[in-house]
Amino acid sequence: MSVAGSVWLMEGVEGGSEMEKLGSDKIECYLTGEHRGALEEMIREDRAIASEIESIAEVERLVCYSRDLSSWTGGTSTCALM
Repeated sequence: MSVAGSVWLMEGVEGGSEMEKLGSDKIECYLTGEHRGALEEMIREDRAIASEIESIAEVERLVCYSRDLSSWTGGTSTCALM
C-alpha cells in the first residue's frame, strides 16, 4: 500500500490527523522499514481490546452522569470514583 493510501485510510480513524502530522517520509519508514511488524502487532492489539475500551468509556460516562445528577439534586454520592 502506498503512503498516500495509508494516510487516506487513517483519515476515518480517530486520531488519523495525528498520523498525517508525521509526514509521508516518516510514515513510509514505518510502513516499509523494520518497524512494520511491530506497528501491525500494535494495531492488532488495539483492535482486540477495542470493545473493552469502549465499555470502560461507557462506564466513565455513566459515573459522570451519576455524579452530575447527584450534584443537581443536592444528594451526596457514595461512589468511590467521585
